[in-house]
Amino acid sequence: MALDRELRAELDAIGRVCFAVAPNRVHHLYAGEVARAYPEVRLWLAPGLERKRPDLVFEALLSDEAPAEWRGELDQTFFRGRPYENEVAFFHRASRTLVLCDLAFNFGPDAALATRLLMKGLRSYGRLGPSKLDPLLIRDRPAARASLERERSMGRGGASSQAKLDNAIHAAKAAAAGLEEARAALRRAELNLERTEIRAPFAGRVREKFVDVGQFVGTGARLARKAG
Repeated sequence: MALDRELRAELDAIGRVCFAVAPNRVHHLYAGEVARAYPEVRLWLAPGLERKRPDLVFEALLSDEAPAEWRGELDQTFFRGRPYENEVAFFHRASRTLVLCDLAFNFGPDAALATRLLMKGLRSYGRLGPSKLDPLLIRDRPAARASLERERSMGRGGASSQAKLDNAIHAAKAAAAGLEEARAALRRAELNLERTEIRAPFAGRVREKFVDVGQFVGTGARLARKAG
């Protein structure tokens, strides 16, 4: 997420920004921007990101143990077995909030059209949980299972949070059992994405539209009236 003026104002309203984390090998694009905006911020990276982003100046690599700077307020665990991401999950004790990036998704109607189509194709739309692609990302199942159990332990002490964690773990195990289904879902999602772009056979201007953004249409449906 880009550090735009609105987001920075919201952060500054909360208090002084002291630490930043790039929690996995995928979510790191604006880490350098944050460091430039807040020169005193100390940055922690997910394992492996230091090789992918040698340009980043960082304090240390994240692990299963929270650094002294936020120990006692935030718990964390390195989710092993998914080397593409190497994500580190966090648990805020006071609010009993589990903070994830790509270990679970919860996309709804406010998401972009392409994202909604992809999540619907993966049967991961409108609910909290992992996607059907998870089995393809896990390379070491015993390590991933151990990481799930560690995440479970972070949430102990609150019935509501524990129930949410149990649901997420159950969803992850169900996703792991559907490898072939995940591959088929990926093919369907790619096909749906290809169909979101429709090109006219000639140049011109659209004079009238008969469908709305996000609306599903069938073969032969009238989409618009165009004049050359």
